[in-house]
Amino acid sequence: NRRDAISPWKPIPSGKRPSPVRRKPPCSGRAWGRCCPRKGLCWWPVWAMPPSPPMPWGPGLPAGYWQPAMWQAGIEAIGDISNGDATFAVKSRSRIAYRTFVEFFGLRAASAEHLLPLLRHPQTSLTPHSLYSVQDAPLRAIAARGDAPLSIHFMESPGEAALFEHRGPLWEWYAKAGFSCDFLHYGSPAERLVACVPHDRRVILVHDCCITQRDIDLVMGHFTAPVWWCLCPRSNRYISGLEPPAELLRRNRLNICLGTDSLASNDRLSVFEEMRMFPGIPLPELLAWAARGGAQALGMEDEFGEIAPGRRCGLTVVSGLDYDTLCLTPASQIRRIL
Repeated sequence: NRRDAISPWKPIPSGKRPSPVRRKPPCSGRAWGRCCPRKGLCWWPVWAMPPSPPMPWGPGLPAGYWQPAMWQAGIEAIGDISNGDATFAVKSRSRIAYRTFVEFFGLRAASAEHLLPLLRHPQTSLTPHSLYSVQDAPLRAIAARGDAPLSIHFMESPGEAALFEHRGPLWEWYAKAGFSCDFLHYGSPAERLVACVPHDRRVILVHDCCITQRDIDLVMGHFTAPVWWCLCPRSNRYISGLEPPAELLRRNRLNICLGTDSLASNDRLSVFEEMRMFPGIPLPELLAWAARGGAQALGMEDEFGEIAPGRRCGLTVVSGLDYDTLCLTPASQIRRIL
């Protein structure tokens, strides 16, 4: 469950609203700007953000604003993307457990040295943003550092694979912006992943909307450590309308977990709402993705993820089920009882 409670948005002077420069920037929407519904990630300079639509978030919300709602929705642990100190004090006082991924991105950044002071916080580690937004040396350096899971945006859009073929909207945007990439010789995001990340490093591959069987074969043929495929269907619906290939992952018996991406592309920070996006999948399997899968992906399976002696677990009641198929319905609700 990926969260960003600090708003990066700033107001625009009246009459000076800019136009987006290019879709699909080399960064996440929460860092550079709000995502435009069904139009892909849009580039907005931080100093020139468009007015926010009527969603339940906005500038000025304090860090931790969403924690009560997440707790009531049954969330016990969160994988939080961060690149600053602002939320650590709130997280240290929370009933919710956090693993913080300090995210590195930038094609003009040669190293992650400036982020190292953040690693003094507990349960905090470096991670690259994606395979299209980080040059080769820093990606390899981060992948070789430590043994915490890496959380990597992976194949969220067709433009990621097209970039490695020197075509597509991301390639065109990089060319116009003057960015160069020293990693396109790998041929594809999956080939870069297996060439740069050690086989015994745990990874969480986030989004996965455009993966193919070949990508799966490359990734699973390389890694000996667990690989988790994190699906964020509400974010995908909001940004592009693409759907994560749940059936392809299920056929391959892969490890699946669920996330929200962030409030840049979602109006809820609720894993239960992500579960609703898979109406045909039986509830026991969805619960495994949401609970045990999330705990294992974050390396917290010794404490969370299932009801067992010695585990720290919450209890929720899910109502409004179709009891014949054991699937969620539009009337399904969740309520914490412990």
